[in-house]
Amino acid sequence: MVKRGDLVFTCWGTIKLWTELVARLVTAAPQIKPQKPWPQHWLNNAIGRAGFNLNPTASYRDDRLGVEVYINHAESKKMYQTLLAQRTSIEQALGFDLDWQELPDAHACRIATWRQDSPIEDEAQWGAYLDWFVQRIVKMNAVFRPVIQALA
Repeated sequence: MVKRGDLVFTCWGTIKLWTELVARLVTAAPQIKPQKPWPQHWLNNAIGRAGFNLNPTASYRDDRLGVEVYINHAESKKMYQTLLAQRTSIEQALGFDLDWQELPDAHACRIATWRQDSPIEDEAQWGAYLDWFVQRIVKMNAVFRPVIQALA
């Protein structure tokens, strides 16, 4: 729960955000099929291979939105290193830089893009947030999906 002034916003508020995002993706990118929204800070979205997801995220604590390739594969670190070796071409195809997080103390790895200064409880900004989510999800899906599917 986040409290700012008189406003109290809980994880249940993310269900509304994720529901609106799913509705936008249905029309803007029908090839992307997120899972049912839950009251959590991320929305699961398959990217064509077990152990990999393309997840939008919303951090109350950091006032930050993200879209991440989340790698939770039996060989997460190996898969991450193979993707990292293609960093330049991936970022060039995307047209923006990524935050490459091997997460050395965890099994999983993350490759993310962030939208800073985006307080999730500010519903007046959700239109811009949803536009950003759709643009990043569509672009990352188009670039990462074939690369991930080709991983050995």
